[in-house]
Amino acid sequence: MDFNISGTLRDKEGKGVAGVIVSDGFNCVKTDAQGRYKMKRDSLAKFIYYSVPADCEVPTHSKTDRTAFFYQKVSKGKKTYNFTLTRLPGGKEIHYKMIVIGDPQVTNAYSPYYTSPDDNPIKKSDVERFTTQTMADIRQTISSLPAGTPVYGLSMGDDVQYYGGYNAKLERQIRQALGSSEMRLFSVIGNHDQDGKALYRRKWEENFGPTDFSFNRGDVHYVCINNCFFHRGMSYYSPGELRERQVKWLKQDLALTPKEMKVVLCYHIPFTFGNAPFSKAKPLTNAHEEGHYSSSRLSLLLSLLK
Repeated sequence: MDFNISGTLRDKEGKGVAGVIVSDGFNCVKTDAQGRYKMKRDSLAKFIYYSVPADCEVPTHSKTDRTAFFYQKVSKGKKTYNFTLTRLPGGKEIHYKMIVIGDPQVTNAYSPYYTSPDDNPIKKSDVERFTTQTMADIRQTISSLPAGTPVYGLSMGDDVQYYGGYNAKLERQIRQALGSSEMRLFSVIGNHDQDGKALYRRKWEENFGPTDFSFNRGDVHYVCINNCFFHRGMSYYSPGELRERQVKWLKQDLALTPKEMKVVLCYHIPFTFGNAPFSKAKPLTNAHEEGHYSSSRLSLLLSLLK
């Protein structure tokens, strides 16, 4: 079967956007001067997507759901995947804010332990509480910033956890909650978003897109990657890891990224557990900020950043 695909990335005026990384999650290519690309799609690819350039807006699912929408689902027999980008009026943003959220982890259960302001137990769902409390706090933080400050969000995974039973609507509900403020938000996939079940992972992908991707803001290249894998049905007791195909993808992505950009790797599970690695800790310097310590799992990643 022929998996060759191509497409063009254009701005709203119809001009090609050059130098943008396009990927299928296995291979990466860069658009030419006219914004065109072509590649051989891997047979296992689920999405075709691009690394949002620093001088373009982060596209979102809707005006009220401002979670990032930079991808298209692979369709059988489809050969052309085009994208329309919106250039930022002022070009690349020099100053912006990134709000990082750890483990929203909303469940399908109603907790009896939430309390009202008068300290009485109340019945409230996790999604409702996240929306009315956490997101309310985030909106207040955003409103306190100087007018016009660009704001982005990054959920570090475990958007949901299926305590109380599987709920096919839960990932969509948390996505819409996360996207309900002015920040444009990306998400990393966590172990509880998957829990070793293909159905759970598909539901996350259905709502957030690819699990390995990158994007650019200012002079920073953000790489988000799934490092959660399950051994004997568990992911709690193993540090994060990457598959060979992910390392291959990461090498390609970084090779196509300008060397002067700072790279921020975003993943859910630590690549090392315990205190032992800190015995090898080294002070950071302004010229060499690649981390305090390394492990067998981190060493490869750090070597790719040199």
